Amino acid sequence: MIYLYILLCVLNLADIYTTQRILGRGGSELNPLMAKLFARVGVLPGLLLVKIPLVAGLGLLMFLGGLQGRYWLLLLGAACAVYLYVLWHNLREMRKQR
Repeated sequence: MIYLYILLCVLNLADIYTTQRILGRGGSELNPLMAKLFARVGVLPGLLLVKIPLVAGLGLLMFLGGLQGRYWLLLLGAACAVYLYVLWHNLREMRKQR
């Protein structure tokens, strides 16, 4: 279970990096809520405002034992799957921008 949490952290870091590169090269944010947040506070602060509470909150709940083991596996597995898709999409977009 801890390995899935570490993977989720790494995927979020990769999402931060790739999102900044895409937007820095003139790309656009597809999530309208994130686009509004970026317009208001900037890209990096906006990403950190969302990702730090998300990842830290999940870690805290996991540490406190908020869910039984199999539910954590499902939750973390689903979150990792979502971020794998996001990262795959970002990498495709970066390749187009070359």
